[in-house]
Amino acid sequence: PPSMSSSDVPQLDAPAVVAASDTPVDVADADDGVPTTLLDLSTDSIAIILSHLGRRPLLADVVRVAAVCTELRAMLAEEIIWQTLCKSAWSIADIDLSSDWPRLSSFRLLYAVLETWAPRQGFHHLIDAYPWGALLLLRFRGGRFVGELLHHATPVGGFKC
Repeated sequence: PPSMSSSDVPQLDAPAVVAASDTPVDVADADDGVPTTLLDLSTDSIAIILSHLGRRPLLADVVRVAAVCTELRAMLAEEIIWQTLCKSAWSIADIDLSSDWPRLSSFRLLYAVLETWAPRQGFHHLIDAYPWGALLLLRFRGGRFVGELLHHATPVGGFKC
């Protein structure tokens, strides 16, 4: 293979940061208020970035991001981050959902409850229950997660043909 000299290697310009206008900004001009690191971004911007971890970022993934440094950990402890994540992942902007949901003191707790229990809500088919199967309805009621078994009841006196 032919050898390369240092003059053959393409030279890169000074590093750039993409601003909100998608116009490259020279890092050397950081005094103009343009964020130059992740930690310089607003809390709202961090929340939007976290929402791109997936449709519903796992709490464990967000905790891993918080473990990167103390500044991120402090930033991710703010309620506005968890409120934004609840809104983007679960379309919930208010902590008081309904009288059926448990009362929670923070959006972080709400996010953890939603991540764990919301996917389990709904009807589940139990094929081997009773002669024709049954449905199990899982949902929140009165602040508790409950299940109701719905099945076909045999009429008194049995079936008549």
